[in-house]
Amino acid sequence: MEVTVVFMAIMVLVFTVGMDSSNNNLDSRYDRPGNPNQPHIQISNDNKYEPPVQAAPSSTPTPVTAAPAESVTTVPTYSPPPQTPAPTTTEVIKLPTTITYKKIDKQRAEKFILKYNKSLSADEVNRIYTTTNSACKEKNLDPALVLALIARESSFNPYAVSKSGARGLGQIMEFNFAVLGISNPYNIEENIKGTTAYLQTKLLDFQDSPEQLRLGLAAYKEGSGAVQRAGNAYSEHTADYVNDILRLYSQI
Repeated sequence: MEVTVVFMAIMVLVFTVGMDSSNNNLDSRYDRPGNPNQPHIQISNDNKYEPPVQAAPSSTPTPVTAAPAESVTTVPTYSPPPQTPAPTTTEVIKLPTTITYKKIDKQRAEKFILKYNKSLSADEVNRIYTTTNSACKEKNLDPALVLALIARESSFNPYAVSKSGARGLGQIMEFNFAVLGISNPYNIEENIKGTTAYLQTKLLDFQDSPEQLRLGLAAYKEGSGAVQRAGNAYSEHTADYVNDILRLYSQI
């Protein structure tokens, strides 16, 4: 009986020791790091943040509200005032009381010619003086006036040509050659005769005006029709031209 009790106690002790050893081995399988036999364990984390699911944007376009129409201010059309002829510049210049023919002193005339063109030969100077004197006698014009005009137009260069095509001493345009009897505009005699005749017609166009001399000289440059259409007025540029000639006229 005693032997049996002892045996039973030993068996209980062996069983208890075996169970503890088995439990220790099981716990070491889960606690040992890097164990290749460690099973995969899904760990649940109830506190993990899950972002809210955003709704997909609607495919329906958002209606665009039209901007309010801007108020349009009507601006009245500007109408410039009617243009009036430019006033002529009148310079006080001492002039002869008449522009009719009177013989000019040869020495004084030749000195005036050479003042503007020293390259002229003595023969050319004499031809200019002689032709001017005879042409003006025929047309009853003061030779000093024609010499002043030629000085302003070409500085006594018989071969002068302007940008507009005017030629010779008096700067005659080609469309006037036939009526003035000019076949060679560079010929001293032909050009001076034509210049004198042309100036006479312009002066006659304004013979009833107290401003005949100024208007005639302006018409020599612009044309009689242009001056008359402007109400017997002319541009400031032409006014300077007229004053230049009158100033030269007073110096001869």
